[in-house]
Amino acid sequence: VLRANGMTKKEIRNIIYTEMLFEFIKTFITGFLFIILIDLIAHVWLEYPFRCDEMTVLWLFIISIGSMMFPTVISLFSVNKYEPDRVMRN
Repeated sequence: VLRANGMTKKEIRNIIYTEMLFEFIKTFITGFLFIILIDLIAHVWLEYPFRCDEMTVLWLFIISIGSMMFPTVISLFSVNKYEPDRVMRN
């Protein structure tokens, strides 16, 4: 639909990458806050020595970017595959 409204492939790709970046930031911040909450619960209530160190944050970063990157790449291949006139004819 965006191509039929006159957007180029590059503009659509930029929109998708921007949306992926915002979703990655939201996912990473939510996961980081969840880790801090688990760390607080483990230390205060359970007296369990849970460690929230740099390696945990690095894994959270890798998982967050991976969970956003794979669907984005798949959608880019499917979005820019067809020309608007061919889609409208079908």
